[in-house]
Amino acid sequence: MKKILLSLLICLLPWRAAAENIRVSLARDQQSVPLEAYADFEMVNLDDGSSRIVEAGTYYLNERSGEIYLSDLRGGSRIQINRKDGGSVPSLGHKRYNGKLVAFAKRGRVQVNNEVDLEFLVTSALPGKSSPIWPDEAIKAQAVAARSYAKYMKLLNREKDFDIEATDQELSFNGLGEEKSIITKMVQATRGQYLQDRDGMPAMAITTSSSGGRTESAVNVFGVSYSYLQSVEDYDSDSPDFNWTYDASPDMVQNFLEQTGEVYLGKLTSITLSPINEPGKDRTPSGRVQSMQIRGSEGVARVPISMLMTQLELKSSLFDVETGIPLPDKLDAPIYNYYGVEVGRKDIDINWGNNRPKTWQGIRKGTHTLTGNKEERITFRGRGKGHGMGLSIWGARGMANKNFKYDAILAHYYKNTKLIK
Repeated sequence: MKKILLSLLICLLPWRAAAENIRVSLARDQQSVPLEAYADFEMVNLDDGSSRIVEAGTYYLNERSGEIYLSDLRGGSRIQINRKDGGSVPSLGHKRYNGKLVAFAKRGRVQVNNEVDLEFLVTSALPGKSSPIWPDEAIKAQAVAARSYAKYMKLLNREKDFDIEATDQELSFNGLGEEKSIITKMVQATRGQYLQDRDGMPAMAITTSSSGGRTESAVNVFGVSYSYLQSVEDYDSDSPDFNWTYDASPDMVQNFLEQTGEVYLGKLTSITLSPINEPGKDRTPSGRVQSMQIRGSEGVARVPISMLMTQLELKSSLFDVETGIPLPDKLDAPIYNYYGVEVGRKDIDINWGNNRPKTWQGIRKGTHTLTGNKEERITFRGRGKGHGMGLSIWGARGMANKNFKYDAILAHYYKNTKLIK
Protein backbone atom coordinates (compact mmCIF):
# COMPACT_ATOMS: atom_id res chain seq x y z
CA MET A 1 0.00 0.00 0.00
CA LYS A 2 2.87 2.35 0.89
CA LYS A 3 4.55 1.81 -2.48
CA ILE A 4 1.27 2.45 -4.32
CA LEU A 5 0.75 5.76 -2.49
CA LEU A 6 4.36 6.84 -3.08
CA SER A 7 4.12 6.01 -6.77
CA LEU A 8 0.89 7.99 -7.00
CA LEU A 9 2.55 10.93 -5.27
CA ILE A 10 5.39 10.93 -7.81
CA CYS A 11 2.92 10.98 -10.69
CA LEU A 12 1.09 13.98 -9.20
CA LEU A 13 4.14 16.04 -8.25
CA PRO A 14 4.80 18.98 -10.59
CA TRP A 15 8.54 18.24 -10.80
CA ARG A 16 7.74 15.01 -12.61
CA ALA A 17 5.97 16.81 -15.46
CA ALA A 18 8.89 19.23 -15.82
CA ALA A 19 11.70 16.81 -15.03
CA GLU A 20 14.02 18.48 -17.55
CA ASN A 21 14.09 21.78 -15.60
CA ILE A 22 15.84 22.52 -12.32
CA ARG A 23 16.26 25.66 -10.20
CA VAL A 24 19.90 26.21 -9.24
CA SER A 25 20.48 28.76 -6.48
CA LEU A 26 23.32 31.08 -7.50
CA ALA A 27 22.96 33.64 -4.71
CA ARG A 28 21.11 33.59 -1.41
CA ASP A 29 20.56 36.29 1.19
CA GLN A 30 22.72 38.85 -0.61
CA GLN A 31 22.54 42.62 -0.14
CA SER A 32 23.60 43.17 -3.74
CA VAL A 33 24.47 40.93 -6.69
CA PRO A 34 26.54 42.29 -9.64
CA LEU A 35 25.22 41.53 -13.11
CA GLU A 36 27.32 42.03 -16.26
CA ALA A 37 25.59 42.18 -19.65
CA TYR A 38 27.60 42.13 -22.88
CA ALA A 39 24.46 42.46 -25.00
CA ASP A 40 21.00 43.97 -24.60
CA PHE A 41 18.65 41.73 -22.63
CA GLU A 42 15.05 41.46 -21.51
CA MET A 43 13.84 42.04 -17.94
CA VAL A 44 10.39 40.63 -17.17
CA ASN A 45 8.33 41.62 -14.12
CA LEU A 46 6.80 38.29 -13.09
CA ASP A 47 4.24 40.07 -10.91
CA ASP A 48 2.32 41.55 -13.86
CA GLY A 49 4.05 40.09 -16.93
CA SER A 50 5.38 43.44 -18.16
CA SER A 51 8.82 43.55 -19.77
CA ARG A 52 11.45 45.97 -20.97
CA ILE A 53 14.67 45.85 -22.94
CA VAL A 54 17.77 46.79 -20.96
CA GLU A 55 20.98 47.97 -22.59
CA ALA A 56 24.26 46.13 -22.16
CA GLY A 57 26.29 47.23 -19.16
CA THR A 58 27.06 46.53 -15.51
CA TYR A 59 24.17 46.52 -13.04
CA TYR A 60 23.50 45.54 -9.44
CA LEU A 61 20.52 43.54 -8.29
CA ASN A 62 19.33 44.98 -4.99
CA GLU A 63 16.22 44.93 -2.80
CA ARG A 64 14.09 47.93 -1.86
CA SER A 65 10.83 47.65 0.08
CA GLY A 66 10.24 44.07 -0.99
CA GLU A 67 11.03 44.61 -4.67
CA ILE A 68 14.03 43.86 -6.88
CA TYR A 69 15.79 46.73 -8.61
CA LEU A 70 18.31 46.43 -11.40
CA SER A 71 20.50 49.30 -10.21
CA ASP A 72 17.88 52.09 -10.39
CA LEU A 73 15.47 50.19 -12.68
CA ARG A 74 12.45 48.97 -10.71
CA GLY A 75 11.54 45.39 -11.52
CA GLY A 76 9.06 43.84 -9.04
CA SER A 77 9.10 41.27 -6.28
CA ARG A 78 10.22 38.67 -8.84
CA ILE A 79 11.97 39.39 -12.11
CA GLN A 80 13.19 37.16 -14.92
CA ILE A 81 16.19 37.98 -17.07
CA ASN A 82 16.28 36.57 -20.59
CA ARG A 83 18.66 36.81 -23.52
CA LYS A 84 17.46 38.94 -26.46
CA ASP A 85 17.65 38.16 -30.17
CA GLY A 86 20.25 35.43 -29.89
CA GLY A 87 22.39 37.40 -27.46
CA SER A 88 23.80 36.05 -24.23
CA VAL A 89 22.35 35.81 -20.73
CA PRO A 90 24.03 38.37 -18.43
CA SER A 91 26.82 37.04 -16.20
CA LEU A 92 26.90 36.92 -12.40
CA GLY A 93 30.26 37.17 -10.69
CA HIS A 94 32.05 36.80 -14.06
CA LYS A 95 30.34 33.42 -14.59
CA ARG A 96 28.17 32.85 -17.66
CA TYR A 97 24.89 30.97 -17.50
CA ASN A 98 22.40 29.23 -19.73
CA GLY A 99 18.59 29.24 -19.40
CA LYS A 100 16.83 31.92 -17.34
CA LEU A 101 17.94 34.02 -14.40
CA VAL A 102 15.20 34.65 -11.82
CA ALA A 103 15.79 37.17 -9.04
CA PHE A 104 13.41 37.71 -6.13
CA ALA A 105 13.25 39.40 -2.76
CA LYS A 106 13.13 37.43 0.47
CA ARG A 107 13.57 38.74 3.99
CA GLY A 108 14.96 42.00 2.64
CA ARG A 109 17.70 40.23 0.67
CA VAL A 110 18.31 39.27 -2.95
CA GLN A 111 18.01 35.67 -4.14
CA VAL A 112 18.99 34.55 -7.66
CA ASN A 113 18.20 31.23 -9.36
CA ASN A 114 19.34 29.89 -12.69
CA GLU A 115 16.54 27.81 -14.21
CA VAL A 116 18.24 25.39 -16.58
CA ASP A 117 17.71 22.11 -18.33
CA LEU A 118 18.62 19.22 -16.03
CA GLU A 119 20.83 17.70 -18.73
CA PHE A 120 22.83 20.92 -18.94
CA LEU A 121 23.32 20.90 -15.17
CA VAL A 122 24.80 17.39 -15.38
CA THR A 123 26.89 18.33 -18.44
CA SER A 124 28.32 21.36 -16.66
CA ALA A 125 28.91 19.78 -13.24
CA LEU A 126 30.25 16.35 -14.21
CA PRO A 127 33.68 17.46 -15.56
CA GLY A 128 34.51 18.52 -12.00
CA LYS A 129 34.05 14.91 -10.86
CA SER A 130 35.26 12.91 -13.86
CA SER A 131 37.94 12.85 -16.56
CA PRO A 132 37.41 12.81 -20.36
CA ILE A 133 40.15 10.18 -20.74
CA TRP A 134 38.37 7.65 -18.53
CA PRO A 135 36.40 4.68 -19.95
CA ASP A 136 33.00 5.60 -21.40
CA GLU A 137 31.14 3.20 -19.11
CA ALA A 138 32.59 4.85 -16.01
CA ILE A 139 31.52 8.31 -17.20
CA LYS A 140 28.05 7.02 -18.08
CA ALA A 141 27.66 5.59 -14.57
CA GLN A 142 28.67 8.93 -13.07
CA ALA A 143 26.22 10.79 -15.35
CA VAL A 144 23.31 8.62 -14.21
CA ALA A 145 24.34 9.03 -10.57
CA ALA A 146 24.56 12.82 -10.94
CA ARG A 147 21.16 13.00 -12.64
CA SER A 148 19.62 10.80 -9.93
CA TYR A 149 21.05 13.01 -7.20
CA ALA A 150 19.71 16.16 -8.88
CA LYS A 151 16.23 14.62 -9.14
CA TYR A 152 16.41 13.58 -5.49
CA MET A 153 17.29 17.13 -4.45
CA LYS A 154 14.48 18.52 -6.59
CA LEU A 155 11.98 16.30 -4.81
CA LEU A 156 13.50 16.97 -1.40
CA ASN A 157 13.33 20.77 -1.88
CA ARG A 158 10.01 20.98 -3.74
CA GLU A 159 8.58 23.30 -1.06
CA LYS A 160 11.60 25.63 -1.17
CA ASP A 161 12.38 28.40 -3.64
CA PHE A 162 15.30 26.46 -5.15
CA ASP A 163 16.08 22.83 -5.97
CA ILE A 164 19.84 22.67 -5.56
CA GLU A 165 22.60 25.11 -4.68
CA ALA A 166 25.36 25.88 -7.17
CA THR A 167 27.84 25.22 -4.35
CA ASP A 168 26.43 21.76 -3.56
CA GLN A 169 29.49 19.62 -2.80
CA GLU A 170 28.04 16.65 -4.66
CA LEU A 171 27.12 18.53 -7.85
CA SER A 172 28.98 21.85 -7.99
CA PHE A 173 27.67 24.08 -10.81
CA ASN A 174 29.64 26.88 -12.49
CA GLY A 175 27.48 27.55 -15.55
CA LEU A 176 28.73 27.75 -19.13
CA GLY A 177 32.29 26.97 -20.12
CA GLU A 178 32.81 23.92 -17.90
CA GLU A 179 31.62 21.36 -20.46
CA LYS A 180 33.95 18.74 -21.97
CA SER A 181 32.93 17.23 -25.32
CA ILE A 182 33.56 13.57 -24.40
CA ILE A 183 31.72 13.89 -21.09
CA THR A 184 28.85 15.72 -22.82
CA LYS A 185 28.61 12.83 -25.26
CA MET A 186 28.28 10.33 -22.40
CA VAL A 187 25.64 12.48 -20.70
CA GLN A 188 23.68 12.52 -23.94
CA ALA A 189 24.07 8.75 -24.30
CA THR A 190 22.27 8.29 -20.96
CA ARG A 191 19.84 11.20 -21.39
CA GLY A 192 16.95 11.06 -18.92
CA GLN A 193 18.19 7.91 -17.19
CA TYR A 194 18.21 7.83 -13.39
CA LEU A 195 18.10 5.43 -10.44
CA GLN A 196 14.89 4.73 -8.58
CA ASP A 197 14.79 3.29 -5.06
CA ARG A 198 12.47 0.53 -3.81
CA ASP A 199 9.70 3.08 -3.13
CA GLY A 200 9.84 4.50 -6.65
CA MET A 201 11.68 7.66 -5.59
CA PRO A 202 14.85 9.07 -7.22
CA ALA A 203 17.86 7.73 -5.34
CA MET A 204 20.22 10.04 -3.46
CA ALA A 205 23.07 8.70 -5.57
CA ILE A 206 25.97 10.41 -3.83
CA THR A 207 29.49 9.55 -4.93
CA THR A 208 32.95 9.47 -3.41
CA SER A 209 36.38 9.79 -4.96
CA SER A 210 37.89 6.60 -3.56
CA SER A 211 36.92 4.40 -0.61
CA GLY A 212 40.19 2.59 0.02
CA GLY A 213 38.89 -0.87 -0.86
CA ARG A 214 35.38 -0.88 0.61
CA THR A 215 32.62 1.72 0.59
CA GLU A 216 30.82 2.91 3.70
CA SER A 217 27.20 2.35 4.72
CA ALA A 218 25.14 5.54 5.04
CA VAL A 219 23.83 4.50 8.45
CA ASN A 220 27.34 4.90 9.87
CA VAL A 221 27.62 8.46 8.51
CA PHE A 222 24.09 9.89 8.56
CA GLY A 223 22.66 7.69 11.29
CA VAL A 224 19.89 6.79 8.82
CA SER A 225 19.83 3.64 6.71
CA TYR A 226 19.34 3.82 2.95
CA SER A 227 18.70 0.49 1.25
CA TYR A 228 20.90 1.49 -1.68
CA LEU A 229 23.83 3.02 0.25
CA GLN A 230 25.37 -0.10 1.78
CA SER A 231 28.98 -1.12 2.23
CA VAL A 232 30.33 -2.99 -0.83
CA GLU A 233 33.71 -4.01 -2.21
CA ASP A 234 35.44 -1.25 -4.14
CA TYR A 235 37.76 -1.48 -7.15
CA ASP A 236 39.71 1.72 -6.59
CA SER A 237 43.24 0.36 -6.16
CA ASP A 238 44.50 2.60 -9.01
CA SER A 239 43.45 5.74 -7.14
CA PRO A 240 46.38 8.04 -6.27
CA ASP A 241 44.77 8.32 -2.83
CA PHE A 242 44.29 4.60 -2.26
CA ASN A 243 47.13 4.90 0.27
CA TRP A 244 48.17 8.18 1.82
CA THR A 245 50.22 9.50 4.73
CA TYR A 246 49.89 12.73 6.68
CA ASP A 247 52.38 13.88 9.32
CA ALA A 248 51.61 16.49 11.95
CA SER A 249 53.47 17.67 15.01
CA PRO A 250 51.70 17.24 18.37
CA ASP A 251 51.83 21.03 18.81
CA MET A 252 50.02 21.48 15.47
CA VAL A 253 47.24 19.09 16.47
CA GLN A 254 46.98 20.76 19.87
CA ASN A 255 46.70 24.23 18.30
CA PHE A 256 44.10 23.12 15.76
CA LEU A 257 41.95 21.58 18.50
CA GLU A 258 42.21 24.71 20.63
CA GLN A 259 41.21 26.89 17.64
CA THR A 260 37.83 25.18 17.60
CA GLY A 261 37.10 26.71 20.99
CA GLU A 262 35.74 23.36 22.15
CA VAL A 263 38.79 21.32 23.15
CA TYR A 264 41.60 22.42 25.47
CA LEU A 265 43.87 19.60 26.61
CA GLY A 266 47.21 21.27 27.21
CA LYS A 267 50.33 19.46 26.01
CA LEU A 268 49.29 16.25 24.23
CA THR A 269 50.51 13.05 25.91
CA SER A 270 48.71 10.17 24.12
CA ILE A 271 46.18 9.16 21.47
CA THR A 272 43.97 6.10 21.78
CA LEU A 273 42.46 4.54 18.65
CA SER A 274 41.62 0.91 17.97
CA PRO A 275 43.60 -0.70 15.09
CA ILE A 276 42.05 -0.44 11.63
CA ASN A 277 42.06 -4.24 11.25
CA GLU A 278 40.44 -4.73 14.67
CA PRO A 279 37.81 -1.95 14.80
CA GLY A 280 36.43 -1.09 18.20
CA LYS A 281 33.56 1.19 19.19
CA ASP A 282 35.54 4.17 17.93
CA ARG A 283 35.30 2.86 14.34
CA THR A 284 32.57 1.76 11.96
CA PRO A 285 32.49 -1.91 10.87
CA SER A 286 34.39 -0.95 7.69
CA GLY A 287 37.18 0.55 9.81
CA ARG A 288 36.43 4.26 9.44
CA VAL A 289 37.18 6.37 12.49
CA GLN A 290 34.24 7.92 14.32
CA SER A 291 36.16 9.46 17.21
CA MET A 292 39.58 9.45 18.88
CA GLN A 293 40.48 9.74 22.54
CA ILE A 294 43.19 12.36 22.98
CA ARG A 295 44.83 12.95 26.34
CA GLY A 296 46.83 15.99 27.37
CA SER A 297 48.44 17.49 30.45
CA GLU A 298 45.22 19.38 31.23
CA GLY A 299 42.62 16.69 30.53
CA VAL A 300 41.22 14.10 28.16
CA ALA A 301 38.54 14.29 25.45
CA ARG A 302 36.89 12.09 22.86
CA VAL A 303 37.23 14.13 19.68
CA PRO A 304 34.74 13.50 16.82
CA ILE A 305 36.29 12.65 13.47
CA SER A 306 34.46 15.52 11.75
CA MET A 307 36.46 17.99 13.84
CA LEU A 308 39.78 16.33 13.06
CA MET A 309 39.10 16.06 9.34
CA THR A 310 38.12 19.72 9.15
CA GLN A 311 41.08 20.99 11.13
CA LEU A 312 43.76 18.68 9.69
CA GLU A 313 42.23 18.35 6.19
CA LEU A 314 42.60 14.57 6.25
CA LYS A 315 41.62 12.86 2.99
CA SER A 316 39.34 10.31 4.64
CA SER A 317 38.39 8.85 8.02
CA LEU A 318 39.88 5.47 7.13
CA PHE A 319 43.28 5.61 8.80
CA ASP A 320 45.59 4.28 11.51
CA VAL A 321 47.68 6.43 13.82
CA GLU A 322 51.35 6.15 14.77
CA THR A 323 53.46 8.35 17.02
CA GLY A 324 57.20 8.72 17.20
CA ILE A 325 60.11 10.13 15.22
CA PRO A 326 59.47 9.35 11.52
CA LEU A 327 61.90 7.01 9.82
CA PRO A 328 63.54 8.40 6.66
CA ASP A 329 62.33 7.17 3.28
CA LYS A 330 65.51 8.39 1.56
CA LEU A 331 69.22 8.19 2.36
CA ASP A 332 71.40 11.20 1.53
CA ALA A 333 74.51 9.48 0.15
CA PRO A 334 77.77 11.15 -1.02
CA ILE A 335 79.14 10.57 -4.51
CA TYR A 336 82.95 10.19 -4.83
CA ASN A 337 85.17 10.38 -7.90
CA TYR A 338 88.02 8.05 -8.78
CA TYR A 339 90.33 9.87 -6.35
CA GLY A 340 87.96 9.59 -3.39
CA VAL A 341 86.92 13.22 -3.52
CA GLU A 342 83.24 13.97 -2.87
CA VAL A 343 81.77 15.51 -6.04
CA GLY A 344 78.07 15.49 -5.18
CA ARG A 345 75.27 13.84 -3.24
CA LYS A 346 72.34 11.64 -4.21
CA ASP A 347 69.05 10.63 -2.54
CA ILE A 348 68.62 6.86 -2.40
CA ASP A 349 65.13 5.48 -1.73
CA ILE A 350 64.83 3.22 1.33
CA ASN A 351 62.32 0.43 0.93
CA TRP A 352 61.39 -0.68 4.43
CA GLY A 353 58.71 -3.04 3.12
CA ASN A 354 57.19 -5.09 5.94
CA ASN A 355 60.31 -4.54 8.07
CA ARG A 356 59.50 -0.92 9.01
CA PRO A 357 60.05 -0.73 12.79
CA LYS A 358 56.87 -0.18 14.82
CA THR A 359 56.36 3.08 16.67
CA TRP A 360 56.08 3.10 20.44
CA GLN A 361 52.72 2.21 21.99
CA GLY A 362 51.56 2.19 25.59
CA ILE A 363 50.57 -0.93 27.49
CA ARG A 364 46.92 -0.43 26.53
CA LYS A 365 46.21 -1.67 23.01
CA GLY A 366 45.72 1.16 20.56
CA THR A 367 47.25 3.77 22.88
CA HIS A 368 50.01 5.79 21.22
CA THR A 369 52.17 7.76 23.63
CA LEU A 370 53.81 11.14 23.05
CA THR A 371 57.09 11.89 24.80
CA GLY A 372 57.45 15.59 23.99
CA ASN A 373 60.52 15.15 21.76
CA LYS A 374 60.67 18.11 19.34
CA GLU A 375 61.18 15.73 16.40
CA GLU A 376 58.13 13.66 17.31
CA ARG A 377 55.26 13.38 14.86
CA ILE A 378 51.72 12.02 14.77
CA THR A 379 51.44 10.03 11.56
CA PHE A 380 48.10 9.25 9.93
CA ARG A 381 48.30 6.32 7.50
CA GLY A 382 45.08 6.20 5.55
CA ARG A 383 43.24 4.93 2.51
CA GLY A 384 40.82 6.54 0.12
CA LYS A 385 39.49 10.07 -0.32
CA GLY A 386 36.06 11.37 0.65
CA HIS A 387 33.20 10.10 2.78
CA GLY A 388 33.34 6.64 1.17
CA MET A 389 29.61 6.30 0.41
CA GLY A 390 27.97 5.43 -2.89
CA LEU A 391 29.64 5.07 -6.25
CA SER A 392 33.41 5.33 -6.02
CA ILE A 393 34.65 7.37 -8.97
CA TRP A 394 37.96 5.50 -9.12
CA GLY A 395 36.14 2.24 -8.41
CA ALA A 396 33.82 2.85 -11.38
CA ARG A 397 36.91 3.38 -13.50
CA GLY A 398 38.35 0.13 -12.19
CA MET A 399 35.17 -1.80 -13.01
CA ALA A 400 34.95 -0.26 -16.48
CA ASN A 401 38.53 -1.36 -17.13
CA LYS A 402 37.35 -4.89 -16.30
CA ASN A 403 34.68 -4.53 -19.03
CA PHE A 404 31.70 -3.93 -16.75
CA LYS A 405 28.92 -1.87 -18.38
CA TYR A 406 27.56 1.24 -16.69
CA ASP A 407 24.33 -0.43 -15.59
CA ALA A 408 26.31 -3.19 -13.83
CA ILE A 409 28.56 -0.59 -12.18
CA LEU A 410 25.51 1.29 -10.88
CA ALA A 411 23.88 -1.94 -9.66
CA HIS A 412 27.04 -2.80 -7.72
CA TYR A 413 27.36 0.50 -5.86
CA TYR A 414 23.64 1.22 -5.43
CA LYS A 415 22.00 -1.99 -4.29
CA ASN A 416 18.20 -2.26 -4.45
CA THR A 417 17.80 0.39 -7.16
CA LYS A 418 16.22 0.26 -10.61
CA LEU A 419 17.68 2.01 -13.65
CA ILE A 420 14.90 4.00 -15.32
CA LYS A 421 15.51 4.57 -19.01
